[in-house]
Amino acid sequence: MTDAFSLFDTEERTLAEADAMVRRLHEVADGVQTLADAYRRSCREQQRLVRLSDRMQHELQTTKRELAEQAANLQMLNEALQSEVEQRRRLSDELFRIATTDQLTGTVSRRHLFELGNYEIVRAGRSGDPLAALLIDLDHFKKVNDTHGHLVGDEVLKQFAEIARTIIRTADVFARYGGEEFVVLLPATPPEGALEIARRLLDTLATTPIRTSVGEIRITASIGLASLLTGDTALEPLLSRTDDALYEAKRAGRNRIVSDRTVVQAAD
Repeated sequence: MTDAFSLFDTEERTLAEADAMVRRLHEVADGVQTLADAYRRSCREQQRLVRLSDRMQHELQTTKRELAEQAANLQMLNEALQSEVEQRRRLSDELFRIATTDQLTGTVSRRHLFELGNYEIVRAGRSGDPLAALLIDLDHFKKVNDTHGHLVGDEVLKQFAEIARTIIRTADVFARYGGEEFVVLLPATPPEGALEIARRLLDTLATTPIRTSVGEIRITASIGLASLLTGDTALEPLLSRTDDALYEAKRAGRNRIVSDRTVVQAAD
């Protein structure tokens, strides 16, 4: 009996151990299943993330390409705008030059003369500096036009302007007043200084022939000189006095200077 009971006990233990092993196997299987499920979920998430990353990369590349195209378009637009601004600036400069410059002689235009002249009068009034003006008329210029034609007359006017520029200072205002008449405004210049500049101009004309397409032509000039007075607030009164002085220079025989403050100064 003892051997039978021992055999039964052994079988029971074996069965119990087998059951325990089965349970552990189930537990292991459940764990493996859980790991497998987690792995599948992880794989799906990774796949989703990869697809999302690919889509984002594609969108980023598309956005980058679009931004590059927009930047190129903006650069082209900016260059076009800069070109337009530059063209407008050049046009503005050219229009200003045309409006302020005598086209034949390159001197200041009559209109611009009054703008600059009134500015110089205001400045002289504030500083107390003297201001003088010369009105120059080329003697017998009509005879040049009648004898040689207006094109030669234009050559004479242009060369006279070039000669005058060698004597007039850079701070002075040199303008064509009309026809063969020119005005020189002399800032910070007393009557004696203006008279010296006028004399130098007549002396230079006396020794410098005008070279034209028909040969050399000698010219002289009559000059009226006037200085700013205390009550002058515009250019017109000053020019009116130079015109009166110029008339006296012509009446006295031309080729001379007459000042509103001095006696007639004839050329040597």
